[in-house]
Amino acid sequence: MAKAKSQSRNSPDIVIITGLSGSGMTAATNTFEDLDYFCVDNMPLMLLPTFARLVSAQEDAKGRIERAALVISFREGRFLTDFAKQLRVLRARGLRVSVIFFEASDEILARRFSETRRPHPADRGKGLFDAIGAERAVMKRARALADQLWAQVRPATGLGAAVRCAASTESFFC
Repeated sequence: MAKAKSQSRNSPDIVIITGLSGSGMTAATNTFEDLDYFCVDNMPLMLLPTFARLVSAQEDAKGRIERAALVISFREGRFLTDFAKQLRVLRARGLRVSVIFFEASDEILARRFSETRRPHPADRGKGLFDAIGAERAVMKRARALADQLWAQVRPATGLGAAVRCAASTESFFC
């Protein structure tokens, strides 16, 4: 078995944001962007190794991506089958990768979808609460891989402060 390379200060910080639809991932991404993270929303999982390789290979300090926040969501079809493998590969290469999983109560998620009037991505005509439950069940494995769980029990307005606190620490724990 190959030894994992040590995580170098020269490798970029990569934060993978995932979780339940409507749980605050977009608000968190906006805050990471305000903190000078390079952000990619709805990145296909199959591009993650290529992205990591490209940012790790940057030699020019000017314009170098030091920190990236990548949203990979339920909509990504291969996400659940390949996510654990991709994490292992990136970490074995010595990359600093943190996974933050966002979740909220069914009531908060339903209220957010009602307010935005957007359909839930898992809605197959059986209603919003069924869609939320289906997504929660499917995302259980991704939740288990998270370095940090962020449960929304308050309005998303408090999320910015939590993200700023987490981004100021090496471990993303506040």
